[in-house]
Amino acid sequence: SGMQVTSCIFSGLSDDATNHQGSHGRIVSFDSGSGRLVYKQNLATLGYTATCYSFAVGDRVRIYTSSGRVLCDTEALSVTKSIGEVDGYEQYEILIAPDALDPELLSGYDLSSNAAADSKVLIDNLDRNGDGFVYDNVLAENIRSRGFLVKCGGSVIRNCSFRNIGMAAVALVF
Repeated sequence: SGMQVTSCIFSGLSDDATNHQGSHGRIVSFDSGSGRLVYKQNLATLGYTATCYSFAVGDRVRIYTSSGRVLCDTEALSVTKSIGEVDGYEQYEILIAPDALDPELLSGYDLSSNAAADSKVLIDNLDRNGDGFVYDNVLAENIRSRGFLVKCGGSVIRNCSFRNIGMAAVALVF
C-alpha cells in the first residue's frame, strides 16, 4: 500500500539515494479501564526527533517494543489530542479499545523517560507511516552516502544493485 519505486537509477548523489521515513512515538502510559493511551515524541536514532503521525478514528495502531515484539494491533477510537509538554517532550493521547492491549504485556517494560533503549514501548500509525513500500529493480551507484536509508518496516527491497556506495548500501534505522 506504500510507495512503489520500480526500474529506476539513482546515480552521482552526494546524499542518500532514498530516505524512507517512518515515525513513531514512545508510550508513556496506558489506562486499561478507559483505553486512554498517552505517548510522546521519540528521540530517534541519528538525532532526528520523530513524532508518531496523528491518528484519525479508524487508523491502524501498532504498539511494539524497540526490539520488534508486537504487543498490539488495533484501531484508533479517537483523533490525536495534544495534552501538553512534559520534560521537554510534547505528549499526545488517543483512545483504543480498553481490552486491545493487555496491561500485563507492558509490565516488563520501563515507560519512564530515562528507560534504556531496549526497553522502550513504541506506537506507530500504520495508515500514515512509510510502511509498505517496494523497491524493485533499482540501481544505486556512485553515491557518497547510503543507498537506501530506511526508517520504517513492512516493506520489500528486491532485485536491486548497489555500486560504489560510500556508506551502507541499505541502512535500517528504527
